[in-house]
Amino acid sequence: MRIKVFLLALLTCLLASTGPALGASIDNKIVDRAHKEGKAAFFARLTDGAPLSDLGPEDKEALSRAADEYPGLFDHLMNIYYFQGDLDQNADGFGAGFVRLSEDMADELLDSVAAVPASPSLSPLKAVLSSAGFFSKKDYPFYKRFFRKMDTLPMQDWGIEELKIRDVHKTVQGAGARIAVIDSGLDATIREIRDRTRAYKSFLDGRWPPWDQGDFPYDYSGHGTMIATLAFKTAPSAVFVFIKVVDPSTLNETPVTIWTYYLVSAGLIWAVRNGADVISLSLAFDQDAPQLRRAALYCWKHNVVLVAAQGNARNGGGESLECYPAAYPTSIAVSGLEKDEAGVKPWRYSARGGFIDVAAPGAGLWADWPSNLSVLPSSKRAYGNSFAVPFVAGTAALMLSAMDPKLRAELKSKPGRLVESIRGVLRRTASNARFGLETPNDQAGYGMIDIEAAVRAVRGAD
Repeated sequence: MRIKVFLLALLTCLLASTGPALGASIDNKIVDRAHKEGKAAFFARLTDGAPLSDLGPEDKEALSRAADEYPGLFDHLMNIYYFQGDLDQNADGFGAGFVRLSEDMADELLDSVAAVPASPSLSPLKAVLSSAGFFSKKDYPFYKRFFRKMDTLPMQDWGIEELKIRDVHKTVQGAGARIAVIDSGLDATIREIRDRTRAYKSFLDGRWPPWDQGDFPYDYSGHGTMIATLAFKTAPSAVFVFIKVVDPSTLNETPVTIWTYYLVSAGLIWAVRNGADVISLSLAFDQDAPQLRRAALYCWKHNVVLVAAQGNARNGGGESLECYPAAYPTSIAVSGLEKDEAGVKPWRYSARGGFIDVAAPGAGLWADWPSNLSVLPSSKRAYGNSFAVPFVAGTAALMLSAMDPKLRAELKSKPGRLVESIRGVLRRTASNARFGLETPNDQAGYGMIDIEAAVRAVRGAD
């Protein structure tokens, strides 16, 4: 037990050293007072509004007594909802604005619970709280392997070979670019990625206020770690931001509610505010949502390249789906490719979409697996459009790294201009020739990315 506690403490210290705590310059007295008043206003609104709402008796009672029933509810939801507002902690009127935001949050919670149908397993209230990650794990995972090196198997992957990533790394590796991975967190014991982590945030852990990065976002599902592996292999000299918005508790039989969209939107906005140049987002929703659309536009306006996955087909392939945020014109939409005896081709289970920009390897890939979930194998096969996204996000980071700093600054001077420049080069240098498809098409867009050609193009060689 002593050894385990020591190792946990050591890992905590190492993680804490990856970057300074956010919000250190905030006037704590003003913020603390606003937080206290906002919390009181939130619970008062629930106490007064629940009995008058169109809710079942069980949920009415729980929300009427929410301060006792769910004492951490305000902190958890505000950790997400705060980023829907436009508050500056150091500006006049912050306190009053925070209280108003707290009351709006209570009203929206009541409305969202009323809009969710009851199910045999979850009441509407518990379904909403589950969708917001309220029941997610917040403990420290027990790692079976500590401070390991990344598995070498992913570098033998067919995707690495097809994209000629080793050749590209002879001239550029992503230095000066910051990639935000919005997913299920990260296995913090992977040395290479841990050492290049500069900021992090778990929106499933409301024990910290929204302006603090909080505890490290540990990965309990494996998806985020696999995505991070592929992004790192593509741009190993970039630095990383990890933002946790999903885990098994939010994915398994949990309905999508407005709070699901708020979670992802908060992650996007936080990434922009914490210096991301590129965002890798391997989440796809089949419904448009104002919160998500607004956050994607926020990224675009701030010239942060949002790379998003087209959805996977549900019925064996072939059907068309509009998946968000990939379908927004402010995002760069990515579909997956597979390889068999006949060669590389669009992945059979990738949904079609006329908005797809480019394609990248996404099926049969090797990617690292968290050591807190299993000792062996340290890598697993990955299948899905999710895993095409980090290749494209990493490519965008390589392009930004190779770009002349003056040109990069000039492109960033106007909303969306840098994003559209990256999109244009990715499209222009991609190819459908080996697929025998028209360009563009609803399976691979403008084709498989060509990283070497894209890097040459931003350097002005093409």
